[in-house]
Amino acid sequence: MHAFYLPTKVVTFGDFTMRIPATWGFERQENGLWWWGDPSDHPGVLIGRDSRSVDPAAGDDREKAQAVADEIHEVHRDMPGLRSFDVLPHAEGLVVRVVLGDDPDGIWEIRWYTVLVLEDEPTAVVTRIKLIFRSAHRDTPLATALDSLFHDQAMVFHLRAYGDRAPRPPDGFYRPLRRVTFDGVVTCNLPLAWIARHKGNRIWWCSSDQYLGSMNVYYSWFPMDLDEVDVPASLAETASAAARRMLDDRREVGIDLESGVGWAVAHFTYDDTEDDPEREPDDEPHRTHFWHLSRAVEGGIVLAGFDLMFPVAHADAPVFRNLVEDMALSVRTAALAPPGPQPPPPLDDDARQFDMNLLRAHTCFDFINICVPRRWIWDEWQGSWGFFAEDEDEESGTLWVDWNAYRLKEGEVGAPAPMADTALQDAMEVYGGEGQRGSDGAEKTDLHDGTAIWRTYSAEEKGEMLRFYRCDRFLTRPDGLYIVHFSLVLLESQADDPEFVELVETVGREIEAAIIL
Repeated sequence: MHAFYLPTKVVTFGDFTMRIPATWGFERQENGLWWWGDPSDHPGVLIGRDSRSVDPAAGDDREKAQAVADEIHEVHRDMPGLRSFDVLPHAEGLVVRVVLGDDPDGIWEIRWYTVLVLEDEPTAVVTRIKLIFRSAHRDTPLATALDSLFHDQAMVFHLRAYGDRAPRPPDGFYRPLRRVTFDGVVTCNLPLAWIARHKGNRIWWCSSDQYLGSMNVYYSWFPMDLDEVDVPASLAETASAAARRMLDDRREVGIDLESGVGWAVAHFTYDDTEDDPEREPDDEPHRTHFWHLSRAVEGGIVLAGFDLMFPVAHADAPVFRNLVEDMALSVRTAALAPPGPQPPPPLDDDARQFDMNLLRAHTCFDFINICVPRRWIWDEWQGSWGFFAEDEDEESGTLWVDWNAYRLKEGEVGAPAPMADTALQDAMEVYGGEGQRGSDGAEKTDLHDGTAIWRTYSAEEKGEMLRFYRCDRFLTRPDGLYIVHFSLVLLESQADDPEFVELVETVGREIEAAIIL
């Protein structure tokens, strides 16, 4: 069996940042956040943070943290199903790990409490993580991966500087990020709530309906033979030159330059003023953070610009402080690639736009977890799970999901892997041998938990020519072989439309990232 890999995404809420599974959504509940719906049916996690008073005379910070750990033990020691209670050392305090198993509803819980004591204050900050899943999944690779994911994070939580104020519980602010690609050239993390619109001339504008700042993303291409130039110097010069071009005599601000292996970033900040010629008289003053990233790629250097703007009056608000931190990291970790042979098409006011908040998590057959476009509704039909537009007249594609299982007989221990190999070989022969995705051949792809076979073909149904994008995922389990089938169907006439090309890429990525229990 392949090693289990759990795709994750970074989310930020309140005053701390975490990683959660990439397919999980969220729902606000009391003083924390549930991800992934009803905990009686699916894995989920509740996260919160609170402050607790400690006795100033209780000793040093470690002893104060131990007093809080004793209080936590007092709460849990008589709970039914208590399997273990451990107090673990933390670099700045203590971590309490509690395991509660097999409650009357068949639920298994793992809880972590990271206890950190504020310096010179009678206050301890406790970050709480409660992981919940069905007892039947306790020994699955997914449960093991989730346990490891949240345990590692509980052990490294630290207090973010808040001046003289103690961190407070989450106030409802939640800003998940999603990795987004522009024109196949610039790939970076941006707030999930942002919508991106193509402004033409290789420029994208990103913003949300509920105002969370806005950003322009753009890029330039400098072809050159990297073997004949001083690449570090060229990267720094490209980023600095782009930053200087954004300035004039009225904008006397400093430029910060950072660099790493194969990249350089120039950054400066500018507040517009009443006499700024580009500012309308009634406009609220804004602050803009400019980043210019240059990165060496095959055949030359790509320069990407990121202009983040929000009201000056809000600059000290936690939401915008966190946004600046996230975008600074996003720029440093952005991936750049050479532009394709065709430049982006010129677009007008009616230009296509895509919503980065495109996806929502859904579960099919109680064990197939996948993200699908938000505009799709779902239904079950003849044993398959279908996703499609609510408006019957809207041609937005359809995704069908179903599965087969080939169970092992008693005594056939060790047989799943050979069974999977045989099934893969048979499938490749049926599909006509190896090929490229987008052709009538088949393409085999190794995934985090098994193997997928992709193929694309056209067929006529009820007088219409349809394009099928078919993926069969083969998963080896101790009790047999499972094959999960995904089929995205479009009209043949839509296949080359840029909007549907993007849909195929998005749904294809989510099919490969789907978590199958």
